[in-house]
Amino acid sequence: NMAKEIDISVSIHASKGGMSVSRAESFKVNMSGDSMTHSVQDIDTAAEVLVEADELDQGGWIFVKNLHASQYVDLARQSDTDDDEYLVRVQAGEACLFRVSPLGAGNGVVYAKASGNNTNVEYIIVED
Repeated sequence: NMAKEIDISVSIHASKGGMSVSRAESFKVNMSGDSMTHSVQDIDTAAEVLVEADELDQGGWIFVKNLHASQYVDLARQSDTDDDEYLVRVQAGEACLFRVSPLGAGNGVVYAKASGNNTNVEYIIVED
């Protein structure tokens, strides 16, 4: 029996023109690995490695916060991804949390690319 060492909480609320939506979820996840990283990385306009394969070889969770005041950061699984093919965009001052599948050989990294140079990104990586 695992101890469910990872606590995840997500929520969203939007309201406009008399309409609104709201949803919140919290749950616990087992952690079979032991890899955890918390750091800040300077991202530039050329795609660069944010997460190495050995950090999430079993899959896991990635939290990203864009620390820049005006530039966005895009995230993808390939370095040669076209601008319109990036899956995740983190606008200035925003954060996101998502699960990734195991980063095995051949697709073993998560890349980041910013809309301008010197864009600091805080990230946390937790292996399942």
